[in-house]
Amino acid sequence: MPYYVRVRGNMRGPVELPALQNLASQGKLSGAHEVSEDGKNWKPASSYPEIFEKRAERTKSARASVATLSANTNQNESQSQSLSPGLTSDQSVPVNQIREWHYSIDGVQHGPATLSEVLSLIRYQSLSKSDLVWRSSMIQWAPASHVPELVAGFSQGAKGNANRGVDTGPKSKATAIILALFLGSLGIHHFYLGNNLRGILMIVLLLAGIGLIACPIIALVEAILIGTANDETFQTKWCNLGMSFNSNSGAIA
Repeated sequence: MPYYVRVRGNMRGPVELPALQNLASQGKLSGAHEVSEDGKNWKPASSYPEIFEKRAERTKSARASVATLSANTNQNESQSQSLSPGLTSDQSVPVNQIREWHYSIDGVQHGPATLSEVLSLIRYQSLSKSDLVWRSSMIQWAPASHVPELVAGFSQGAKGNANRGVDTGPKSKATAIILALFLGSLGIHHFYLGNNLRGILMIVLLLAGIGLIACPIIALVEAILIGTANDETFQTKWCNLGMSFNSNSGAIA
C-alpha cells in the first residue's frame, strides 16, 4: 500500500512502505513528519509503527551491542576496584559511565543510560540528530545534535556517510538567517541547510526574471520563520528536508 508524506505543506508520494522504512532507518523520516494513506487524512508518522520496524530492529541490535559493551565495562571496573580498594566509588566510575542520560526515539523515552551507550546509539544511527536528549545538568530536552558531548558522535557519522552524499552535521540557525537575508535571492540558505532542490528552484526563478521581486520577499519571510522556530522545529522542518522522495531507491534525492 502506497503512502504519502507531507513536508512543510508539500505532499510527496506515493511512496511504498519499504522506501519509507529505509528513510526512517537512516534518520531522514521521524515521527514528527506527517503521513497519509490517501493523501487527504494526515497523521504523525509515529502513528504508523510499521514504518519504523527496520529502525526498531537496528535499535534493538544496537542496544544488544551496547549491553555487551556495558557488561564488559562493568566487569573491568569491578576488577579495577578489587585491585585498588582504597578508591571510593565516585573516584572509580568514569564520567562517561555515569547513568544520567535520557533520550527519546519516535516519541518513546528511554534511559537512564551512560554517555558511552548514547554515543554507541549515534554510531549505529539508531539515535538521529533531531531526537531529543536530556540529563540532570540540562534545563530542558534538546536535539541530540545541539548537545556538545554528542556532537563528535554525529561528526563521525557524517564521515561514514560521506560517500553517499548525506550531510548529517548540525546546522546553525544564525548562519541560515544571515544567508537568507543577504543571499536569499540566490537560495544560498537552502543549499546550506541541505535543501538543494529549493535552492536550484530559486535560482531558476531568478534567471527567468520571475523571481526578481518574489525571491527577495520569499527569502525575507523564510528568514523570519527560521528565526522564530525553536531548535527542534528548525532541525526537523528546515534541515535536509527540502528534497524529493525517490520511491524506487528509498532515498531522498
